Parts: sequence; C-alpha cells; structure tokens
Amino acid sequence: FEVEEVYLTQECGAQLQQPLLHDGHLYLNSNGNKRADGFVCIDLDGNLKWKTVKEPNFERGALIMASGLIYAMNGKTGDLALIEASPDGFKMLSQAPVFPREPGKKGGKVAWAPLVLVDGKLIARDQTTMKCLDVRRP
Repeated sequence: FEVEEVYLTQECGAQLQQPLLHDGHLYLNSNGNKRADGFVCIDLDGNLKWKTVKEPNFERGALIMASGLIYAMNGKTGDLALIEASPDGFKMLSQAPVFPREPGKKGGKVAWAPLVLVDGKLIARDQTTMKCLDVRRP
C-alpha cells in the first residue's frame, strides 16, 4: 500500500486523543503542551469550521461518538459533555460533573483516559476512580 499526504494544517493538533470522523468532518480536542485551541471541527480538506478555544476547552479529555452525538470528558474539571456533531458550530446539549473537584482546590486528578461505550453504558476514569454511567435514553 502507499501513503499520500492529503493536507497539512497548523489550525489544530491533538496531543492525546484521536479525532472523531463524522459526516466528512473531524472533531477533536486541539490541546497539548504548546496549544489550547479547545474543541475543534475541520473538514476533510483541512478547512477550519470552528473552534471553542477556552469556552469550553476540554483540556486533554477523551472523546467518543454514538448516534451522531459526541461524549467529551473535560480532562481538567471532570465534567462530561454531550455535544451535537455539526460543522455549523459548537452546540453542547448537556453537561454533568462525573469526577467533581473539591471546591477551592487547584489541580486535582486529570481525566485523560479513553472512554468506553458498550450497550448504553459509558465507562470513564480519572487517575483514582472509575465509573460506569448509564447514558441510554429513557
């Protein structure tokens, strides 16, 4: 087989988590040691559709997709967001604290581990705790 570079972009770059591909667009946490672009959407030609920068940022948290919806863990705050996958703009549908941080404490345990979704159950963990969440619709 052969490899051919389709495009190269400096618009975004993920350090830990792999981008998600949905309907001709890539969704990713474009965060790392040298960048903090937040959550980003680009098309398959490398054109930036949108980026959140700091609001929200999601740090280096994991992403997973099911039924056109993105589950995104904020690696710093421990909050889990449900995001609509759309190139038209960032749209958070819901958010909940999964690994709440102690008030007044800076830092804490990061939540960078990959997410697992099986039969409506989402498994997430930070550096000390693992949780299984039922994310099926009622």
